[in-house]
Amino acid sequence: MPPQMCNLKQLQKLTDFVLSVHTGPSIKELGDLRYLGGELRISWLENVDSVEDVLKANLREKANLNELSLTWRRDSTGSRRGREVLDALQPHTNLKKLSIYRYAGSFFPKWVGDASFSNIVLLNLIGCKYCLLLPPVGQLPSLRELCVQDFDGLETVGAEFCGSNSSVIPFQSLEILSFHEMSKWSEWLFIGGDKEVAYFPRLKQLCLFCCSNLTGSLPDCDSIETLRLNWCAKLEFPGSCRYANLRTLEITACDTLTSLPLDYFPMLKELVLRYCQKLESLTFSEGSGTVLHYLSLLRVFARISGRCLNTCTGFFHLLLFWKCLECPNVESLPEAGLPRDLDTLVIFKCRKLIVERRNWYLHGLNALRSLCIAHSDAVLDSFPEVFLPMSLTSLKLLNLSNLRSLNGSAFQHVSSLVTLSVSHCKKLQFLPDEVLCTSLCTLIIKECPFLEHRYRRWEGVPI
Repeated sequence: MPPQMCNLKQLQKLTDFVLSVHTGPSIKELGDLRYLGGELRISWLENVDSVEDVLKANLREKANLNELSLTWRRDSTGSRRGREVLDALQPHTNLKKLSIYRYAGSFFPKWVGDASFSNIVLLNLIGCKYCLLLPPVGQLPSLRELCVQDFDGLETVGAEFCGSNSSVIPFQSLEILSFHEMSKWSEWLFIGGDKEVAYFPRLKQLCLFCCSNLTGSLPDCDSIETLRLNWCAKLEFPGSCRYANLRTLEITACDTLTSLPLDYFPMLKELVLRYCQKLESLTFSEGSGTVLHYLSLLRVFARISGRCLNTCTGFFHLLLFWKCLECPNVESLPEAGLPRDLDTLVIFKCRKLIVERRNWYLHGLNALRSLCIAHSDAVLDSFPEVFLPMSLTSLKLLNLSNLRSLNGSAFQHVSSLVTLSVSHCKKLQFLPDEVLCTSLCTLIIKECPFLEHRYRRWEGVPI
């Protein structure tokens, strides 16, 4: 930082203020910059000389500040000293966005989460490893986005999170809530029994990532549209909750999940399942009458069983996009086959499924525009064995080590193919004339020695 910052008394914008150990300005020099506005990031707060210097910075009088970021470079500051410094950094209540990184205190000072900060719309609390309780941020009336990450000491989230004012609906404006990397967090308590839905009346997106010890269920919020549960092995889902407006559901490595009742999510558009090795079925409750009219994308990843996929008959025909990625145990499609209106099909590292490719009946997919087959050592003497649909515009063949030839006759009705990408298919020796005579605009060849030699002069090939 330049010396004698305090002399710039009319300064209105200072995005970064970095505190060094022996040289550079003291934090107290901010006190003379009364017109600072916009965004301010104060870094390396562990280098503060004294709490008195922080008080002289006089942040609470800087009414033009909209965004404030407070960062400790390391967590070596003692709990009491850290809290005193953060307490002295209290900003003006006009603040709209606040981020606190690597604060080392056990508890937050009273101003963090105080209802007087009625303009705060975004709050990030990240890397506060020694904190034992969350601040009462539920009483911030305008808060729309909240991220809590890397709180290693936190075990329970309860009433303190919502605030003590019983006359105010907690989190009345919150739309996005994220918890990341909370290794000891085991309980999320909703005080008031069945009234927890009132805590998050406008919540649209909830994300839990690496909360490996969290047990119990989630809040029952009809407003949620996007739900991501990643690496939360002990979480009970969906429990008794029904998510009437959920559009996107993403679940990764949930060991308690054995069956997923899809009629709990009647508006679902996108379903992503990863590493749910105990998941056996995707079900509809008997007599529910639910039809997933909106579901268009299903992505299944590693360790999803073939038996689970075969339970998809109730909705599989509705899909427009299907991506099956790293599912070595999936041997076949559901009995009804691929959806007739399918737009995009991706098969990645699914050897057994590729072996049964004759049962895909690609020629009947009159809406298919994009096809990608990737990462398989299955023997493909000639691919595909059947006609490709006329609608196909993009074809990608990637890392097919035993692909020996393309069946030219399969391309003879394809009049709209625009892009062909062939990568790491080292046994493929040539492209049939039927491929090169289509409306092809882009031909991409990578790590295919025979093709690179043969088509080096073919116009448009990036070799």
